[in-house]
Amino acid sequence: MRAFLAVYRRALARLRGERIFLLAAANLLVAGLQFLDPLLFGRVIGLLTAGGGWVDLLPVLAVWGCVGLLGIGANISAALQADRLAHRQRLAAMGDLFAHALTLSPRFHGEAPSGRLMKIMLGGADALAWLWLSFFRDQLATFVAFLLLLPLSLLLNWRLGLVLVGLVVVFCAATLTVIRKTEAGQQRAQRWHVELAGTAQDTLANVTLVQSFTRLAAETRLFGSLVERVIAHQFPVLNWWALANVLTRAASTIAVIAMVATGSWLH
Repeated sequence: MRAFLAVYRRALARLRGERIFLLAAANLLVAGLQFLDPLLFGRVIGLLTAGGGWVDLLPVLAVWGCVGLLGIGANISAALQADRLAHRQRLAAMGDLFAHALTLSPRFHGEAPSGRLMKIMLGGADALAWLWLSFFRDQLATFVAFLLLLPLSLLLNWRLGLVLVGLVVVFCAATLTVIRKTEAGQQRAQRWHVELAGTAQDTLANVTLVQSFTRLAAETRLFGSLVERVIAHQFPVLNWWALANVLTRAASTIAVIAMVATGSWLH
């Protein structure tokens, strides 16, 4: 878990020159609007249940519509700025690694195949871009909701708020379990991914030399053995991530059912 947090810390530290406070403000707005949306929906249901007419409903519906439009605009703005930041910083990270590799000694380049370096540069830059993108698109808004909006739900209705807190604790525990189970396994699988890509690129870059020494069968067998090792290390990790994916998609459904069931029982 410490290594997981250290990766986030180092990745976000690269954004010191970016105006990330604008993205943070957009995520804060998105989180607040997500909190208002169900409140306004509940207000509409309450007015309909009490027999309210159009005169009572129109102001609430107008506010609800404005909140929805503002939420759409905030989501689009946050997603667009996150995309631009991720692509810009991805290219900057590739440039930094390229410049650093040029300064390394000939001994290092003799021991490290160029294909492995290319795999590390491309794979690492893509992983950083995906981390930044997912953080500023989804995770930051969720974190804000957890720290600020979850306590507000306890103030509005502490009984239903406790149900929500309990569900959050359960899903956080399940996610942490998946991370602990997959962290070491994914690192081993990634090393074999790098080895596979490096071997393939180096062989294709020297295909004429390989053909002249009639090593086609040997290189094919080596590639096949690396593929088997990648599968052997990657498939157990995929099983856990499949479970996490199902839990993530089911979280909203379970939360709604639990809240409605608890509310009906209290009523």
